[in-house]
Amino acid sequence: MVSGAWFPRWLAILVSVLLALVLPLTEARAHVTDTTSARVILRAGQVEVHILTNAEHWQATLSSSESWLLGDTDTLMPEKLSDSQKQAFLQQLVRDQTRLLVNGRALAFDRVSISHPEDSEDMEIIVLARHSFPRVEKLSVSFPDSLGSVHLSVVQPEYRVLSPGDAAEVSL
Repeated sequence: MVSGAWFPRWLAILVSVLLALVLPLTEARAHVTDTTSARVILRAGQVEVHILTNAEHWQATLSSSESWLLGDTDTLMPEKLSDSQKQAFLQQLVRDQTRLLVNGRALAFDRVSISHPEDSEDMEIIVLARHSFPRVEKLSVSFPDSLGSVHLSVVQPEYRVLSPGDAAEVSL
């Protein structure tokens, strides 16, 4: 009877060791996201695209010859760029590889800006384009392959002027 007691004890030790090895790895990855989200905001006469991505992951993809060979990116970022050179490279990449069509017409970008929110590993990219359509009926957008999968949401705000004390009713 005593000889059979070693198995549960051995199994508990083995599980404890495996958990001790695996938990730190999952905890470290829990704070790093390699997915990208984008929000397209359609306003009267303009389109804003807000892209949020993990800066380190994106730059690692762009710096990896393996990613280039596998087709994850068609552009390699040169090595040893200064921060301002990286910023310019990334802005040009977004400008060249992001496609935005409204009602079947490609829009030129008025502005592409990149910022790093404080205390975050993420990078925010804002693209602004103007159009002259009275109504947006069709929107098509595509992003650089190097960003990976992009979770997209499209917003078309409804504007109203409220007098003091008035309430707005919105049907969704």
